[in-house]
Amino acid sequence: EYKTAYKADFTDPDAPANEFTGTMTLNGEEITPGGNALTLLWTNPSPTSAMASGTAVLTNGILANYDLFAIKFKEQANSSGSSEFIFWYSKTDGDNNTTARWVSRTGTNIFFNTRSFQIKNTGITFWGGERNTQGSSSATSNNLYMVPWEIYGLKL
Repeated sequence: EYKTAYKADFTDPDAPANEFTGTMTLNGEEITPGGNALTLLWTNPSPTSAMASGTAVLTNGILANYDLFAIKFKEQANSSGSSEFIFWYSKTDGDNNTTARWVSRTGTNIFFNTRSFQIKNTGITFWGGERNTQGSSSATSNNLYMVPWEIYGLKL
């Protein structure tokens, strides 16, 4: 079961930088955190480099203090023209993975970029990045894709 809420534009431009002012949908239910502050929990120390499969972050138990997580990804870490976006997530059940997916287009080529991960109280483990090109029957592993840049926590 995936517990994911997608919301790229989650702040009012006139609100303080870390205050959530919008609403989002999580598993079909609308949630309004009511202006609770987002807390920056982690910043990637090498955001323009590949992230190896199995990389674990925030392993200090701090995630137990938060209900939702906003993860800022970059479509391709080493490309200055690459898209940046934010997805919302809750903690992962059991050993299930959650997957961030992004579809992009260059000319007539369509690309499907993904990176799976697990969010638990004990940390977030990111698996390898992949890219699948339209018409291809298999994905190409490439850890430059879907690299997380920042992780924020939100207490409801």
